Amino acid sequence: MRKFLSLVFSFFIPISLWLALCTLRENYVWSNYFETQEKVVILGDSHAQPLDIPGSLNLAKGGDPLLMPLLHLRRLTQERSSSDLSFVVLTMGPQNF
Repeated sequence: MRKFLSLVFSFFIPISLWLALCTLRENYVWSNYFETQEKVVILGDSHAQPLDIPGSLNLAKGGDPLLMPLLHLRRLTQERSSSDLSFVVLTMGPQNF
């Protein structure tokens, strides 16, 4: 029984530490996105990456599925009030349809 418990703990402790480190890193990255108060947010896939609108925050990443911009927008509205945002630019390619 003691050997079984040690095997179980040796399996779950590294996984829980890895999850905690991933959560800390994600919170650190998201907190550094909002150093200035941008009014425009650009979301989408690789079609939105080259967009450069002055005073905007570009969160577009190549290869993101259509669900990822929604998750980014949800996280963005959790981090700061949605009244700070004036425009959300969402680009989609033909492969999304």
